Amino acid sequence: MDSDVLFAVVAPLFIAAIPVLVGTAIAVAGLVRVGRERRLREAGIPVTGVIVDNQMESGTSGRVSFAPVVSFRTADGREIKAVASQRSGRSYLTGTPVELRYDPDRPDRVLVDAPGAGARTAVAVGAAFAVFGLFVGAVFALFVASTGFGAV
Repeated sequence: MDSDVLFAVVAPLFIAAIPVLVGTAIAVAGLVRVGRERRLREAGIPVTGVIVDNQMESGTSGRVSFAPVVSFRTADGREIKAVASQRSGRSYLTGTPVELRYDPDRPDRVLVDAPGAGARTAVAVGAAFAVFGLFVGAVFALFVASTGFGAV
């Protein structure tokens, strides 16, 4: 197999592998977050807190998301200020009371009962990227097999 044929075969497969790898990474990160949120829902201590601020984050495409910064008092009386893991395309209204759950071992880990971009969305987007990459790879493999392209 000469170098031009090798490049013609390897390059498209490499291009197909990129969305598979990126999608898998996004999906795994989302699954980790889903697990953390599930543990907080099940074992977190429920309290009422107040949204005191928003943490803004810029995305790669210029989109901005907001995470609520909440203040609450733990069961043992400590005053905690923490950034929740949920994100939304809209800022949270400061001064708003919210129901939340916190990890008793790490009170800075909080889950606010408020709408936001959920971890399940990350899992779905990541899975879609990975499936797209697999589809591109399969189409290319079928093309190579049917045309005999790259045969020695």
